[in-house]
Amino acid sequence: MKALHRLGKTAVESIQRQLRQLGENSPGIQLAVLTSADGFEVATYQAHGAEAAAAKVAAMTSSITALADAITRETGLSTSRNLIIESDTGTVLLLSLREAHPPLSLAVVASKQAILGHLLWAARNAGTAITRIAE
Repeated sequence: MKALHRLGKTAVESIQRQLRQLGENSPGIQLAVLTSADGFEVATYQAHGAEAAAAKVAAMTSSITALADAITRETGLSTSRNLIIESDTGTVLLLSLREAHPPLSLAVVASKQAILGHLLWAARNAGTAITRIAE
């Protein structure tokens, strides 16, 4: 886990607390995974009974974030901030935390009961806190 080494144990523990707070304070969140740019899981919150595989989500987040960046560059829109994937049963929100050192991404998986606006607001706030920790 490369990102763990670069961030240090204390930073990862603080990030873990931020993810737990995000999950516990935001109804519907089933999984929140902080990932390194190279697709490794840095920290995870998983709701009781959630079935998502954090390591697989981390790897896919890295790939999807890179693809979103390529699309926005190609269309002249600068870099992407977030990506929202909606399905009949829930939402996946991917946020790029480029200001963090090292650059990170936050993936949040929520049930259909989650309100998208609240989910985005809470995830952005968590991302800001995580970025401060990773400085």
